[in-house]
Amino acid sequence: MSNNWGAVQYDTEKTIIEDRILPTFGKLKLQALTPRTIKSFYADLGRSIRGIK
Repeated sequence: MSNNWGAVQYDTEKTIIEDRILPTFGKLKLQALTPRTIKSFYADLGRSIRGIK
């Protein structure tokens, strides 16, 4: 755990990474990451937060 983060903030950030980011980018090679991939991720994330499928 980083010294600059409290335990609750650390747990929150860890959960976001594990639940939202890793399922999409976890096995993706950095060379394969494109602006389109990131834009698509943000669009999907926005839809999931608003409850749109």
